[in-house]
Amino acid sequence: MDERLTEASFTKHLNSVFQVRVSSPPPVELKLIEVKGYANGANEESGMERFSLFFNGPGDAHLPQRTYELGHEQLGT
Repeated sequence: MDERLTEASFTKHLNSVFQVRVSSPPPVELKLIEVKGYANGANEESGMERFSLFFNGPGDAHLPQRTYELGHEQLGT
């Protein structure tokens, strides 16, 4: 996808399903439940957008903290 992923682009997809690629199929499905933006502080680099994404997922899936590949029907991978 060529579109830059921003707070606004994720906000459009609140309550939609994302798939997390894990080592063994099938992928784990997560629902995007919140997008939280942060204002830049006085001593921080400008031109960068800071935001957090919060997901809900199945209680039986353990995803250790690390970087994961996410897929979405409209946003792509």
